[in-house]
Amino acid sequence: MAGPDDVLDAAVACWSARRVAAGDAVRYPDPPQRLDGIEAAIHA
Repeated sequence: MAGPDDVLDAAVACWSARRVAAGDAVRYPDPPQRLDGIEAAIHA
């Protein structure tokens, strides 16, 4: 069985994915950093 913290993590991941898909997420930093040729940023 999943623990309460796992359920919360899953809910936040779904909420964040929906915001990214809808174009409502904010990217930090903007523009993203490049690390080894990969863009690195946090979407919230």
